[in-house]
Amino acid sequence: WPNWQEYHKIIGGQFLYTARSSPNGQIMDSGYRHNINHEISVLDLSHPVANGVPQSFSMTDELYLYEVYEEDIEPLLASNFTFNQKHFYSAAAVVERGERFSNSGWSHAPGSALVGWTKQHGQSRICYLQGGDDPTAWANPHFIQLLSNAIQWVGAQSPTPEY
Repeated sequence: WPNWQEYHKIIGGQFLYTARSSPNGQIMDSGYRHNINHEISVLDLSHPVANGVPQSFSMTDELYLYEVYEEDIEPLLASNFTFNQKHFYSAAAVVERGERFSNSGWSHAPGSALVGWTKQHGQSRICYLQGGDDPTAWANPHFIQLLSNAIQWVGAQSPTPEY
């Protein structure tokens, strides 16, 4: 899936394991950071995916610095973490050189603080939730509520959001 060009259009963002050329220039590899405790704010409490979730909550999980196509999505969740290269490690350093937890020689523009969104792709509802990388996240009742709501929302009969 990382090399499937349609995938990033479907979900509204793209994590790159290595740098890639695009018509707009070079796109740097993405970043990762494990075990981050951050505060998540729900940006649209009226959305069905946010039903039963507080306006903000704390969560510990892995975060990613990568491209988010904000013009193509409906923002749902934002993190208070600072999404810039200083706070993340290079994915290419691991994949290409076997260097974990390294950002040596890596340059990446500041990224989006969005960690959850919805969108339409064709006749399908899409809900992206960045959380869920480790057991701590899965023990968070608010993440479980979001995930349950997202499954119900994407599986609903109507192909268009009604909220």
